[in-house]
Amino acid sequence: MSDVAIADAVRSVEPVSARQRQLLWALEDIPDLLTGQGAHGPAKTLALIEALRQRAPRTW
Repeated sequence: MSDVAIADAVRSVEPVSARQRQLLWALEDIPDLLTGQGAHGPAKTLALIEALRQRAPRTW
């Protein structure tokens, strides 16, 4: 997935740049938030996972 697609996904779930950074810092601290532990992260984590999933290229 391209950096542009990832940035677009982040902006789509969190339009405020300060909160975007908080979300990204949480992911940096706990990468497992994207691989099964999303419910344990900031409130927007699950929305970000869904936004990323929707932007991912289909492999099937």
